[in-house]
Amino acid sequence: MGDPAEIARRLDGLGADIVCFQEIHRSQFARMRAASRLTHGIWWFKHWSIRYAPEGLAVASRWPVTEHPGSIALSHPWRVVHYSRRIAGGVSVATDHGALDVWNTHLSPDGAPARRLAEIRQLLALLPTSRTVLAGDLNVRPGSHELAVLAEAGWTDGHDGVHPDSVVATNLTGDRKRLKQRLDYVLVSRDLVDHVVDARVPGATEPVDTSWWALSDHLPLVVDVELSQPRGRSAHLG
Repeated sequence: MGDPAEIARRLDGLGADIVCFQEIHRSQFARMRAASRLTHGIWWFKHWSIRYAPEGLAVASRWPVTEHPGSIALSHPWRVVHYSRRIAGGVSVATDHGALDVWNTHLSPDGAPARRLAEIRQLLALLPTSRTVLAGDLNVRPGSHELAVLAEAGWTDGHDGVHPDSVVATNLTGDRKRLKQRLDYVLVSRDLVDHVVDARVPGATEPVDTSWWALSDHLPLVVDVELSQPRGRSAHLG
């Protein structure tokens, strides 16, 4: 992760209202929030690293958040010193237009499809079915079986819902010199599908701003969800 203050500046420039982070240290999250208008948030422990500070997931918001129900271990619950441990975390965000449930996760990598499917089924058993967003690094590419399972359960890709013919990358090569693939998603529950008004990936959507590439090997996926009725201000989810 790049400089937290610079990331805060960039996110504020996007007008982000709610942001989900993966692979972030508690201190990085605190520094980012201190420099941002996203003053509310929760960080969850994922695993200890031998070389670095503990890694986790986090949700930041410009609105108050309530931990609901908190973090859930999806894989290897007792393997707290290994990256293979996977979790999900959920919050309720008190937006200007009512409560919105936001879940964040980082599923097992590409070489573990059976484990990843098991994680998805655990998530589906936990997720509310209305006014809910599921975001994160799902470690799957468009067209995967895992995304089909989520779609069958009523979860829609916010980006593809408004740009069905657009192929977009959210992940860079290891040297951060070129776009590689899409692994990141913002999925919405059935009742929010018609409320998604736009989506984009700064650093990949034309015109491409490669200055984003220095901040992380993953790019922000921004999905605008209009919560009000009639339509008014959007909630920008990243």
